[in-house]
Amino acid sequence: SEYVQSMTPPLAVNVTKIEPLRGECLCIVHSQVVFSCLDNWFGGAPRPVASVPAGRVFTPTEDAVIERIVGVIYQSLKESWAPFLTIECERTNSEISAVFANIAADEDMVILNRFETSGGGENLGFIDIVYPYASLKLIRELLRSRIQTTSGNEQSDNDWAKNLLASLDEVP
Repeated sequence: SEYVQSMTPPLAVNVTKIEPLRGECLCIVHSQVVFSCLDNWFGGAPRPVASVPAGRVFTPTEDAVIERIVGVIYQSLKESWAPFLTIECERTNSEISAVFANIAADEDMVILNRFETSGGGENLGFIDIVYPYASLKLIRELLRSRIQTTSGNEQSDNDWAKNLLASLDEVP
């Protein structure tokens, strides 16, 4: 309930079934991300929007942008889960407010993954993936068993850091 109360519409709230997890999850795209992508895709520069009326619904063009963003998110989720579990994402419903998307009881815990976007020094919104704790509890042991610790492997960490820095120098 705390999470839902902290969210102000309009949002692109996508109720998502992630097989084989139990229940449904949320993939929430902040309206600022939608408007920034729209600006960028049509040749403008992403810029922060001062305010958006709470009851505003997305236009068909904005819905098309949301659909593309969600497609990329689902593909990224599939890739990130691949080492642990093969998943498939399917959007079952969409809303403009998290209040209407009921994936857990008010007192239930959720796991929140927030990805903040920025451009030109400005905050350009966020994308949240919200899992009910109960849906991940069933695979908790699988996730825990796949965690690798690097204690006592300082040389490996140093090599990794050097390789990362060398790779960053290659990026224009």
